Amino acid sequence: MKQEHISRLEQRVSSGQDLNKKQALCLKSKDIFDAIVNELERLLNPIDKQGNKSLAVDPGVGDAAESGKQRRENKYNIKKQLVSSEELSNALTFATTITKADDEQTEKMFKEFLTGCKFNVHAKSICTGLVKSMIECGSGTMEIKYSYLEWHNKNLAMKMCRASPTLITRLKSCAKSFAHSVWETDCKASSTEEMERVENMLKQFRLAIEGMPKSHKTLPEFMKLPMLKELDYNGCPLYSPTADANKMVYGILNDVISMHRKGFSWEGEFDAHNIEVYDDTKFTITAPTRHCFDPRDKVSEEVAGWFLQDFTAAWNCFGDQFYNARAAHFGSLKSVLTDTDPAVFCNPEALEVFREVVIHHGAAKPPIARANFLCGVHSCCKAYDLGDEAAPFKTILHNIVYPGDWQMDVRQSNHPVMKQVLSHSDGKINDVPEAGSRYIARDGEEFNSRSSFMRYLATGKHGRTDQSTAGAYVDYMRHLFVHGMDHTKELIEFQQLVCADGMTLYTATNNGSPRVQNIDNLEVLEILGAQSCEGGMTEFIWALLDDDAMTGMLRPFWEIYKNCGF
Repeated sequence: MKQEHISRLEQRVSSGQDLNKKQALCLKSKDIFDAIVNELERLLNPIDKQGNKSLAVDPGVGDAAESGKQRRENKYNIKKQLVSSEELSNALTFATTITKADDEQTEKMFKEFLTGCKFNVHAKSICTGLVKSMIECGSGTMEIKYSYLEWHNKNLAMKMCRASPTLITRLKSCAKSFAHSVWETDCKASSTEEMERVENMLKQFRLAIEGMPKSHKTLPEFMKLPMLKELDYNGCPLYSPTADANKMVYGILNDVISMHRKGFSWEGEFDAHNIEVYDDTKFTITAPTRHCFDPRDKVSEEVAGWFLQDFTAAWNCFGDQFYNARAAHFGSLKSVLTDTDPAVFCNPEALEVFREVVIHHGAAKPPIARANFLCGVHSCCKAYDLGDEAAPFKTILHNIVYPGDWQMDVRQSNHPVMKQVLSHSDGKINDVPEAGSRYIARDGEEFNSRSSFMRYLATGKHGRTDQSTAGAYVDYMRHLFVHGMDHTKELIEFQQLVCADGMTLYTATNNGSPRVQNIDNLEVLEILGAQSCEGGMTEFIWALLDDDAMTGMLRPFWEIYKNCGF
């Protein structure tokens, strides 16, 4: 299958069609693999004194039948292969030289760490004490804390996380030699037996780095991983953050908030190069903080200004890439982080709500998690009548009115599925329950038909519902995610038939065979809906948290939403 895929890509190139980055990388990988195979063939099939190479000549052509032109072509091919092999050999030699030089530099830094990592200039190195402790305990294992490496030389610590087996062997040899030197200069054996014991122990010397992560890199290095995945709907590209991007957004914002809770602030003085990533999951801002304050005190206007600058700096570290790609919810996140009134931070209750909104923002959640939460909100609202004291969240959603006309944007969009789902939702809300009747709420909750009254009991809606409310937004998003796939299948063409009795009938031209689904990812529908009302989800979550209304049936859905995606 892979060979067929590569063949199709080569045909596209020969026909003048463009390839995307992933496809181009696939072809490039094939070229590199072919070059390596050629080099191995050259090594396994050395050229004889006559300059002939068995693999370079067509085996179907015998020496007797080979014409002079064919011999010249074969010689040209041999020469071409030799040049290609020589270039590959040079490239491999260069790469080996670079790796060797890098290993030598790391080894030199490690030696400097062994002798120079001290708590103060007058004390002996920390590693000298570790060797002495190892000898006294008789363990044979020199355990170095990773935090010591970070404290002494951050670059050395990062290099050791990605050390090759060859480099690890060299570093172990350095540590063993250092342990021998400490034993010979700083330790005295009380007897011959003690000396033999230590010598035998050092022969079985082991080096261990306590607490060393599997990976340790800066944020710019981490962001070389794919941060956006491209989805397609009718030829229109949509971009959504990858799982690594979601972890990054959550991790950076969580670190900012954690430091604020401890009473520290950078006043915005940090950037992407001051953020380090451990195990691709933990994000830590390493820039020194500029201010210290008592987190138990009420936040002053000055401290509130520092908070806003810190959140703005955090956004500048990662936000533009997603904002420019129109990734869902990142416009809302930018507004929350950079435009929030500092007065919000001066109110303890409002500050806690803000922190929860930020740390669990939709931009840090996968589309499926957001869709499931919205479906849960819809189900909880359906479970209660409007005004029920057991469901304050339903009243709040009914009273939130979004500025602007997001539904008009949907109707004017280029995505038919959104318009069709919206029209379907409007029909469900405002349809006619009985032929010839229109249910309109009358004074005293009177209805002009029994069906209209029963519909009011089921939905809490009577007459035309204000479509700009948060409740209507939740209804629409739920309809889009659950029923949108009904509108993305291929259209079936019908033909008109006239019967003998003059009756006109219609039948599908393809005999009703299964229709092709044009979307292969449910995330597309959630992203389309999120882009139609940027900030809608953030606003109603903020309102529910502000009124402490994440209660009752809604609470479990909120807890699952907060903990998903990581």
